[in-house]
Amino acid sequence: MKTIHSRTLSLLGLALAALPAHAQYGFGSVADTTTLPASAFASADRAYINNNGDVVFTATVSGNRTLIKNIGGVNNIVAAQGSSTVYGSSYDGVGDGVNVVLNDAGQVTFRGNATVGTDGIVAGNNTAIVRDTTIVSREGTTPIGTTTANAINNYSANNANTTVYAGSQTVGGNGLFSVSAGGTATRLIAGGTATPGITGGTFNAFLFPSLDNAGNASFQSTISGVSGVTAGLFNITAGGTVSKIAAVADTDVSGNAYSAFAGIVRGDSGVIAANAVANGNRGIYLGSGDALSSLIARQGLSILGATYGNAFALGNINASGVGVFRATNMTGAFTSAIFTFTSTGQVSKVLSDVDTVFGSTVSSFGVPTINNAGQIAFNYTFSGTGGTQGVFVGTVTVPEAGTSLLLLAGAATLGAVIVRRRK
Repeated sequence: MKTIHSRTLSLLGLALAALPAHAQYGFGSVADTTTLPASAFASADRAYINNNGDVVFTATVSGNRTLIKNIGGVNNIVAAQGSSTVYGSSYDGVGDGVNVVLNDAGQVTFRGNATVGTDGIVAGNNTAIVRDTTIVSREGTTPIGTTTANAINNYSANNANTTVYAGSQTVGGNGLFSVSAGGTATRLIAGGTATPGITGGTFNAFLFPSLDNAGNASFQSTISGVSGVTAGLFNITAGGTVSKIAAVADTDVSGNAYSAFAGIVRGDSGVIAANAVANGNRGIYLGSGDALSSLIARQGLSILGATYGNAFALGNINASGVGVFRATNMTGAFTSAIFTFTSTGQVSKVLSDVDTVFGSTVSSFGVPTINNAGQIAFNYTFSGTGGTQGVFVGTVTVPEAGTSLLLLAGAATLGAVIVRRRK
C-alpha cells in the first residue's frame, strides 16, 4: 500500500468557525491540494469517517481518480485508476463518490471498474464491490444461488462486514442482494415481488440501500403495477421482513402527497431520514421504524437568515440518532451549508459558505458523514481562483446555547446538592 504524506490531523490548534446561536466546531485538515500531489477533491463525493476518527475519501492524483484512507493521520492509497485490481488488469474507475465506507477495523468497501480481468471478463461487465483487497461481489462471477451477479449499483456496508447492494443477476433480473462477511451472496428481494402496503404493486429496480450494524436495511425502489405509484421507501429486517415506509401518492406530515424520493439513510438506533419531494418542494423527512413523522428541512423554509433551495444531500446517521446533510441552492444569508439534525428534529448549522476556516471562506462542500463521537468529515473547496481543495474533520468545541444551558443547570444542581450535604 502506497503512503502519501500530508498534514497529520490534530485537534490541537484547530481553526474555529464562529457560528452564532449554534455549536462551534474546530476543523482539522486530513488532506488538501497543498499537502498531497492532488489536483481536485470533488464536491459531489462524500468523505466517510469511522468511529475511530479515520477517514476515506477520493481525490484526483496525477490525473487519476484515487481512493485514499487516512488512518491515524497517515494517508494511504487504497486503489487508483490505472492501478492493478484484485482480479487482474487495471482499474478504469474507483469509488463511486457517495457509497464508499470505512469500517472501524480500517477496511474500505468500495466499487471499482476494471478494463479486463485475467479471466477474460471485459469492461462493461466487470464491476466489483471490493473490501480493501477482497472481492465482495463481482459482475459475471459471484454466484447467487444457481446464477451470478450481472449488475452492481448502489451499496452499503456495516462493521460486521455485511454488504447490501442493489443490482441484478443473470437469471432473475433486478434485486436487492446481501453478501455476508464470509462471502456468501443471497438475494433478499427479487424484482417482481409484491410490495407490502401497496395492493397490486411489485418491486422493480432497487436503489440507495442503507444498512445498520444489526443487519437491518432501508432502501428505495421503483414500483410497477399501480397507476400513479411509481416509487417507495421500504425497510427489511435482518430476519427478512419487508415493510413500507412511504410511497409516491402517500401524504406527508403536512398533508401533501409525495411525488418523488432521492434516497434514505438509517442509523443503529432505528432513526431514518429521507430526501423526498411533496407538493413540488424537496425536503428532508425524519422518522423511525416504518414512518416519516416530521419534516426538518424543506425548500422555501428559512434557517439563520437563509432559505432552503431545491438541493439536499443526506450523509448518514450515527448510533445516537444524529445525522448530517448538505443543502445547496439556498438564498439569503448563505447559499450552501452543512447541517446536523437530532432524532427529535433539531437542525443546526455546522459550516456555511460565508464562514471562514484558517482565514479562508469555503465555497463548496462535499457530502458529509458523522461518527458516533459527533465528528463530521467532508470535502471542501476554498473560494477564489485556484482555491485549495481538501478534506476537513469537524469536532464540536463549544456546544449549542441550549446544550450549554443544560450543562450549567446540571452544574448548579450539583453545587446545590454539595452545599446541602455540607450543611
